[in-house]
Amino acid sequence: MKVIVTNNPQVNDICKDKNVIYLDGYDFVDVLTKTRDLIHQNYILLTHPLASNLMPDKTIYKTVILEKGTELDYGSLNLIEDAVFFAGNSKHKLNKAGLSESILKDLQLVDLEMVKDVLREITEG
Repeated sequence: MKVIVTNNPQVNDICKDKNVIYLDGYDFVDVLTKTRDLIHQNYILLTHPLASNLMPDKTIYKTVILEKGTELDYGSLNLIEDAVFFAGNSKHKLNKAGLSESILKDLQLVDLEMVKDVLREITEG
C-alpha cells in the first residue's frame, strides 16, 4: 500500500481518492516528521525527502510518497532522520503569510513536479 504525505493542496486535490495524509496548515518539517513516524511503522520511502535540495528557506510545501513494507527499512530511516535534521536546522524559513497567492501556487507546482512521475503511477495504477 502506498501513502502520500503532503501539505500541498494541489497534490491533495489530484490524489483525493488515494491514500493521502493531508497536513493542511502544517509546515515542511511537519511533513518530514510525519513521514519519519510512518517509516517507524515499516513504510519505505519511494521519493527522496529532500528532492532537488529544496529546503524550508525556499519552499513551504513538501510531498513524500511511501510504501508499506514488512520491516523497518534502515536506508529510509537514515534518509528521513537526516532530512528532519537539516530541514529543522534551516536558519531561515519562508513565511506563508508574506507570500502572494501567485507565489504560493508556484511553490505548490514546484513540489508537485518533484513527485509527478510517482503520483502518475499511483493514480493510473
